[in-house]
Amino acid sequence: MTAAVAGCRLNGRQGVLTPSGPQIDSRGPTLTPSAPQEGGRQREVALGALPRVLRGADGLFRRCKSGAPRLYSPSVKASPSAGRELSFKATLENWAKGMDYCAVAVPAKITEALGTTGPVLVMARVNDSEPFKVSLFPNGGGKHYIRIKAKVRKETKTETGDVIRLHITVLDRADVTIPKDLTSALRKGGATAGFASLPPGKQNFLVRRIDEAAKAETRVKRIEEAVKAAHERTAKRADRAK
Repeated sequence: MTAAVAGCRLNGRQGVLTPSGPQIDSRGPTLTPSAPQEGGRQREVALGALPRVLRGADGLFRRCKSGAPRLYSPSVKASPSAGRELSFKATLENWAKGMDYCAVAVPAKITEALGTTGPVLVMARVNDSEPFKVSLFPNGGGKHYIRIKAKVRKETKTETGDVIRLHITVLDRADVTIPKDLTSALRKGGATAGFASLPPGKQNFLVRRIDEAAKAETRVKRIEEAVKAAHERTAKRADRAK
């Protein structure tokens, strides 16, 4: 079988996709991008089962109804638009044997709608719960999962095995609301500028950890960790300036 794809050729299960034509590779089917990568080098990526899905540097080549491969290019590095709202149902599962770590797998259609396989900060609601900040975390294979903490499960009276309804709203990672006690600690520790220089995603992570603390002593400890992170950031910037 020989198929032409974007100026390249694929020959059989052992073929290599190149602009000049098929080659034989004893390691199995691979894809060589037609354009050199950074540094002038070409990258080879192992293909999946042929001919249904071909994974390449520029996306996925999938077979369409006509039988010819087509290019499918999800924006895996794009940032989803803040304010985007999506809903879905999923089964609550315990993802860590022997631990209270419950989560749900995000349907593929939701990840595709978001346009990224990277972390996504959202405001979520489970059934009729109060809104809470959480991140959709990558789970490999272009999938996401969302952790559902005990506080939310208790509020919604849900447990492992239940089908839950989730509504998510994408948040802007650059929009960080700093709690008053953290603001006070940063000012007292001379770390306000250092915290402000942290990437928004890191700021949101630290703030979310503080807000999720169930005990007062845990909250204090996490505020101290945030101040420490701010000082470390300041020190690194000073080292770079030398």
